[in-house]
Parts: sequence; structure tokens; C-alpha cells
Amino acid sequence: MNSAENHADIVVIGAGLAGSAAAFTLARQGHRVAIVDPHRIYPTDFRCEKLSGEQLRLLGTLGLDSAVLPRSTAVEEVLVARGGRAVDLLTAQERGLRYDTFVNGVRAAWPKTVAFHEGRVAGILPDAQRPSVRLACGQVIEARLVVLATGPGEKLRAGLGMKRRIVRENHSICIGFDLVTAAGHKLSDRALTYYGERAGDGIAFATFFPIGDCTRCNLFCHLDPKQLIIRNFRKRPLQNLLEVMPGLAPILGDVAVRGAAEIRITDLYEIDAPERDGVVLIGDALHATCPVTGTGVSRVLTDVERLCQAHSPAWFAARSVDATRIAEFYADPQKKRVDAQAAAKAERDRMQSVSTALAWRARRLAAMVRSRLHAALARQGQGALTLRPADTASPAVITHATALAGH
Repeated sequence: MNSAENHADIVVIGAGLAGSAAAFTLARQGHRVAIVDPHRIYPTDFRCEKLSGEQLRLLGTLGLDSAVLPRSTAVEEVLVARGGRAVDLLTAQERGLRYDTFVNGVRAAWPKTVAFHEGRVAGILPDAQRPSVRLACGQVIEARLVVLATGPGEKLRAGLGMKRRIVRENHSICIGFDLVTAAGHKLSDRALTYYGERAGDGIAFATFFPIGDCTRCNLFCHLDPKQLIIRNFRKRPLQNLLEVMPGLAPILGDVAVRGAAEIRITDLYEIDAPERDGVVLIGDALHATCPVTGTGVSRVLTDVERLCQAHSPAWFAARSVDATRIAEFYADPQKKRVDAQAAAKAERDRMQSVSTALAWRARRLAAMVRSRLHAALARQGQGALTLRPADTASPAVITHATALAGH
């Protein structure tokens, strides 16, 4: 075995978004980075599928925007609808793309100095000066820092004596599937956000946005995964979507599902006392994010930016990276602010969809009134709020003229 293959400045375990972005950023700083993952090409995975303007800004801060933007579909306007009526039109700078496309784009941008090891890690030996990683094949890689970016996987954390604390089991469910018009095209260049119609029904919202030649639907809800309707979504996603959101029927028109529906159930958890000599956790390896909030990518990229640009330079300038230094990253004010905002939004979004209490009904009503006032002002200069059809020859286009009648 070549000695260079057994030594690195940083070993990154896990090459999803968090690990891939960290490897890119650290390698660009001139560090020798070894990254370990079971898949040389990231496989299909139902996770984040739309990036907000703030997330695109964070990608730009890390120098990754040019690697991601060409692989994505631009969304410049978002129509907001409630109760079968279009109530607002928002200017946006969003991008739609599959998560595996996203991650593989980041991987493709790695400098050639990133050494990829296809395989699994059997164990981690923490140490303030030379932590090491033992691969399943028996190879051992020594480094100055180990970055654990394995998502919710428990084995390596357990081997380090870390414990996962469940904040809420089955906190949320996301259901995703593709829609096309009768002619097989995407429904529109605009995106649509459609909110749940009944207070307390556990339905947060559905979002429709273009990815390539189709329209992607993501339905976010807070329901029991054992409920029959969740199981039925796998077989008849569109039919069940219209059951929980009947006001969508005249809005969507004659559309069809392409391919199979995907379902992702999220438990909220945090890792207690993660401080270890020479080992740092980022992304979902440290805490879970509720997909309903749309903040998962923000938390991941903030972790990467704070670790690689605010903390690791000082760590590498020192002779050791002990648990006290690792704790500085977890206590970073900017990181903690982003984490706290995501956690608060997760609880707020859940209560807004499951609670029938007067206070939460009032919040829903206030949001609707604000949207309608904004929409009224928008129509003064733009006319009716409708989605531009992508396929004008097809009767299956998203049109909100009917939904707006009498609004």
C-alpha cells in the first residue's frame, strides 16, 4: 500500500451533500482530503429537490454555484394558492434539481487532489493530533481531522460513544412524484405552492416546480405513517393528493403521473455531547432537519462554511485539534442561529397544520389575508395571476382563471 494513501490532512466520511461540499472546500484550501463513501456515483435519493435564493447564495460563497446551476432548472416566479384560489404571485430566484444530481455536481467539482475511497468505514480512533479511520477492507488512514458526514447512520457515532436523542419520532412525511401534461411536458415554468385546506388535517402544503421536462410535486404533511392514505400514495399519488386537497383539481386540470411516488419519513433527533478529539460532525450526522421547513440545505452549507472557513484554519495552525476546539464549532453563533431558526420553524409548521386551537386558526387566517392583499396589489399591474403554460397546445395546463373567479 502506498504510504500517501494512508495519510491525509482530513478524512471525510460520507459523500452526500455535507461531505462532498466539505471535501471541495477543504481541498481548494490546499489540504489533502481523503473521502470515503460506498458509492462512486451518488445514487437516486429522495431529499432536497428545490434550492432557495439564500441557499444559492451560500453555494456561491463556497464557490459551488457554477457546479450546480447548469444542472438545475430556474424558477423565477411562485404562485401561491389557498383553498382552491390563487392568492399571491412572488418573485423568486429558485432552482429545481434532483438531490443525486445536486450531489454528483458537487463531486464533479472536486479538485484532483481529493482522494476518493469507495467503501465503508469500520471504525474511527479519535485523537487530538492524529485521529485515524479504519476501512472495512482493513486499510487505515491517518489524518489531522476526521469529518463525520454520514447522515442519520448510527454505527460510527455509537462506536465513538455518542448517543442520539429523539426530539420527535415520525415528525413529518414528504411525498414526491412527477407530473406531466397530456402531451408529456412540464406543466409550467412557474412554481406553485398550495397550502392545506382544512385546519388540523395535518397537511402542510404541496409545492409544484419544474425539473427538466416535467413538473415535480412535493407534498409535505404531519401524519401517522401507518395511516392508509400514506400507504395508498405509493399506488395512486395524484388521486390521493386530490383527496386531501380537493381544491387542486380545477387548478391542475388534466395531468398524469410519470414514474413512481417516493415517500420520506423524518424523525427529528440531536446528538448529545458530540465533542471528541479530532472528530467533528456536520449536517444530518449532528442533527436532523424537517424537510417541511426547506432549511436542510441551509443548515448543511452553513455547517460547511463555518467549519471550513471560520474554524478549521485556526485548528490546522495549532498542533492539535482537541475536543475543546471541536466544541467551538458546535457553539459557533452563526451556526447556532441557523439551527435554532430551523428548529423553531419545524415546530411552528407542524402546529400550523395539526392544531385546531384558536391561536393557530388565527395565524392561518392572517397569512391568507396578507397573501390576498399582496395579490390584489400585484394584479393592479399584472392582470390575473395565472401560470404561463409550457404546452399551449395541450388542454392539460395549469390555469388559475377558474380558481380566481369571484376572488
